[in-house]
Formats: sequence, structure tokens, C-alpha cells
Amino acid sequence: VVALGAECRAAVRANSFTANPAASLAGDQSREFDAGLALKEDVFTVCYCASYDGGDEDTSPCSSIEEFTHEAGTLYVRGALGGQVYVCVKDIECTVTITGHLLDTADHAQVADASGGCAGALAPVAAAAFDDRAPAAFDGNDTVRLYTFGQA
Repeated sequence: VVALGAECRAAVRANSFTANPAASLAGDQSREFDAGLALKEDVFTVCYCASYDGGDEDTSPCSSIEEFTHEAGTLYVRGALGGQVYVCVKDIECTVTITGHLLDTADHAQVADASGGCAGALAPVAAAAFDDRAPAAFDGNDTVRLYTFGQA
């Protein structure tokens, strides 16, 4: 997986995933690869190595980027940009604008306790702090969505 538009055999592997993709399921007509978790939203080119050893220092096929000679396709990773900061005022309606890539009308935002993070259950303090703790977007497009949590 490399940056969109990069030439497969000459590009630097994108470090936007938690794993280096390796085949997990194989068949004659298709292969399934696990790249782990996507660490950021973006558009990538997926490169493929057809068990080719290009004469690098080792004798293992697919061990260097130069051996990934075929473009297999395009990978779209959708989601919020992350790292955005929002400020709400107590007893005033709290609306946030989330920016990202390929955001959808069915997406929701959630307020979580700062110590718990997003992956865990919603902390009781955060759940009680807003009128609507996980609203759907009420306006926007695929790069910007607005969410109202009600009064803080």
C-alpha cells in the first residue's frame, strides 16, 4: 500500500496501517490481505507482488518494494481527520464541525470521557453531560459534517 499515484516499484510503503499486508487467505482467482487497522483516512494505491524475487540481497520473493511491480487497485479509507479540537460552553447548544474523507450521512459522532478514549464504553460523566451523546450529522458533505450534541 503506497500513496495514491505513486509508482508501485519505486514508492515508499505507506505507514498508515498497523501491519504490513500479508496474504491471509488464498485461492487461484483472488487473495485476501490483512493490513491491520487504518491509522488515518486517505486514498492509497494497492501494489501486488506476484511471488517475484528481483535480485535484491536476499532470495525471498516480495521482500522489497521494488518487487511489488503491479498496481492491484485503489484503497479508500474513510473517516474523520482526527486531532481536531472543539470547545463548547456550558448551558449553550454544542455544535461541532468534523472534517474528514468520505464522511457519510449515516455517520455519528460521540462524546466520550477524555480518559476512556473512543473505543471503550461511553463514560457516565460524558453521557450525562450532553442532551444527545451520539447524534447523526444534520448537515454537510463527504468532507465536512456538522453534529449537535445539545446543551453541555
